Amino acid sequence: MASMYNGAMNRVTKKCFLIIFAAIGCLGIFTAAGCTAKYGLSEQEKNIEIYTAADEESLWVDCYTYTTENADYYFETTLEHEITDAFIETAEQVLTDYPQDKAEFVVGTSFNTAYVGSIRNAVNTINRTIDKFYFNIDDLSHLDLLIELNAKKYGETTPYGLLYAYSYGQCMQSGYEVPKLLSDAELTETVNANRDITDLNAFVFLSSSTTETEKLAAQTLAVKIYELAGFEKLQEMVEAESVAEQQNILDFYVKYVCYDNNIVPLLPSGLADYECYHTQRYIVADYPKLEMRIFIAKDFAPFVWETHINDYAQLKECLLGTIEPFEQINEFIGNTTPLPVDFYFFENTANFGWFNNHRVEVDALSFMVHEYAHVAMFDKMRHGYWTIEAFAEYCDAKFGVYGGSEWILNLYIQNSEVDNEQVKQTLQLLKDYPPQNAMEMWDIYAYVSETLYPGSVHEINGTPNCLSEWIGISLSNYLVETYGSDKFLELCTTYQSELDIYGKTREELREEWFSALKQKFE
Repeated sequence: MASMYNGAMNRVTKKCFLIIFAAIGCLGIFTAAGCTAKYGLSEQEKNIEIYTAADEESLWVDCYTYTTENADYYFETTLEHEITDAFIETAEQVLTDYPQDKAEFVVGTSFNTAYVGSIRNAVNTINRTIDKFYFNIDDLSHLDLLIELNAKKYGETTPYGLLYAYSYGQCMQSGYEVPKLLSDAELTETVNANRDITDLNAFVFLSSSTTETEKLAAQTLAVKIYELAGFEKLQEMVEAESVAEQQNILDFYVKYVCYDNNIVPLLPSGLADYECYHTQRYIVADYPKLEMRIFIAKDFAPFVWETHINDYAQLKECLLGTIEPFEQINEFIGNTTPLPVDFYFFENTANFGWFNNHRVEVDALSFMVHEYAHVAMFDKMRHGYWTIEAFAEYCDAKFGVYGGSEWILNLYIQNSEVDNEQVKQTLQLLKDYPPQNAMEMWDIYAYVSETLYPGSVHEINGTPNCLSEWIGISLSNYLVETYGSDKFLELCTTYQSELDIYGKTREELREEWFSALKQKFE
């Protein structure tokens, strides 16, 4: 009986094992099939250019390709099949619902999401067509795809908040999934705490200078504009002839939404006369009146000692605050047609700021006016003399708001307990003779420097016997105030010496200047 039972059990056990193995086999086949790409990418790698910005060397990545009637797709080779499948499926759905000319997508993880059309190189005026959609795979959504597609269709400089509101409306019409937004209470609290969120430009939505909650607030405001204005009105807005017209109408709807949600709107709003857009690396503030573009890396963070620039509101104040100084510099030197300039702001440059033709790389916003003075004098300034840096520093102190005088003051105050005689004497004089402006502050800096280190010189760009930058601003201002700006500009823009122009040597002028300071502070 036992043997019959054991035999039966063995047969059952074997049958169970066969069923289990068969199930595992089927599961394995199913899993393997699931790992197979729905859309078969080309196995041949293609080296694809990742445009960075004007006059920069592009990045290159290896990609696999896929082509449909709607688009050409280039995927970084590191992406998994299910990820590329999801992107193609989403993009094809959007392009089918909202057709346009054949698109070109470059998708990966090593760059930010942006549409880049054509670019103008400020250095050599070469125009170049890019016409690509760069997509960070983490940003994949119907909404983000539509925002960039609409940027191409209606223009990259279309206000980002308008692009967001209109694209959100398209998602709602097509039944696409949309992101979760802030509650009314959260929106009111967030925006009232930082009213510059209502600018609804690319900086607010994309820059690291706004928090994730502030970005959500901007998105929520844009959605409320869609709910208020309606899709047809937004359609009219994106088709408007000028960015200024789009911005004016957008500002009205922003105010309406703010008043309706107990938010105090910011008046006036926005970066006046700037046109903002973004590339896959930078957010760009374009100021056509001065032939100037400011490229700020999306992850740019100012130095800790730039105490006046810690968020978007202060960044905005800085960008707006540079326009008048730039205009004053051109007026001072007689430039009727400003030279083109591109500023690039990103961390970890080789120096605080360096100048190459009409391109300026800066990792500190405080150096904008200084570097612009170099640009404005590019074809006028004589080279190899102390006036090169002194002129730029003088313009910064004379016309600027966020110049070196402020960060040096901050540096000194933060290190007031350090055993340094120059710091101690400077701070004491600043307390005894509170400066009325930056020039008076530099008079004190220079007086202490010349007292402690009389006749000091250093080397600039290999040229010895240059005046210390600590005294250059004060001395330049003394020459302008005493002998007039024409003679100072003549010194800067010709190869005549101080003796030729002023009838005195540089050393004699320096002694004369220091005597005037001693009468002031002793």
